[in-house]
Amino acid sequence: MKRFLTPTFIAGVSYSLLLIGLILDLTTTQRLVIAILFNIPIAFSALALSRKLTLSVIILALLANIAAAYVNSLEANSHDLITLENRLLAGFSYLLVGLLALVLRNSEVRLGELEAEEEHIKQLDEVFKLVSELGFELYPDAFLHKTVIRLREFFDADEVVIVCTNKEHKFAAPRYASPINAGMGQEGHTANWALSTLPVNTNVVCLRQNDGLVAVGQWQRKNKDEFILIVRKPRIAYPRDLLERLITGLEPFLERAYELENLKTANQGQTKKPIDVESA
Repeated sequence: MKRFLTPTFIAGVSYSLLLIGLILDLTTTQRLVIAILFNIPIAFSALALSRKLTLSVIILALLANIAAAYVNSLEANSHDLITLENRLLAGFSYLLVGLLALVLRNSEVRLGELEAEEEHIKQLDEVFKLVSELGFELYPDAFLHKTVIRLREFFDADEVVIVCTNKEHKFAAPRYASPINAGMGQEGHTANWALSTLPVNTNVVCLRQNDGLVAVGQWQRKNKDEFILIVRKPRIAYPRDLLERLITGLEPFLERAYELENLKTANQGQTKKPIDVESA
């Protein structure tokens, strides 16, 4: 049922009910005040949670009430005081019902905002936990392999790719992808479509492509070519904000992993050096 209650459908039904009510009011006698039925479209318009729609229905209901009263008085060639008072009360009821509808609309919108904020807070908590979990990986390859797998699960995405770019603005090795056969960010392909879209003031952008949303992030590395992080078809809310927070949180862990790898390589090199022993 909810799929039929779109704002366009609700607006159409509300205006149609107003028109039907006006026709009935115009074709009845002066003493029968059909105008009270105009409260029905006013109340129904509240389902769209649109202030503009509800206000327009209220204004049209007031105008329809005045028009019907004028036409009825011309037909009867007289003005019935009780009928006029009833129409004034009907007009007052429009304002009252409309006010209640607008209060309902504001409450529903605020409730939706609070629910969205609560969900976002939960997501930020999940980001913190994910960054902490990935921080236990001590070396770059293991760290980045696990990162693409866990980010794909976190974003509920089709693909997650972390790939290097070279000076020619092409994707290059190393490349980490989940799933392994991910099609985005293939080595040797141009990276201009990703690099040119990144704004100056942030390192993450979301692109709307033919097959869905793609989030692209720039992952800076000290004294190395930068990484591009691509999330294809994320299915959670706020993907740009969450990806930016993840990159910011993971950057120091990646730098630490490279430093540990360099130390490990240096220690292995010293171990393999021959030791000269002076003969006595």
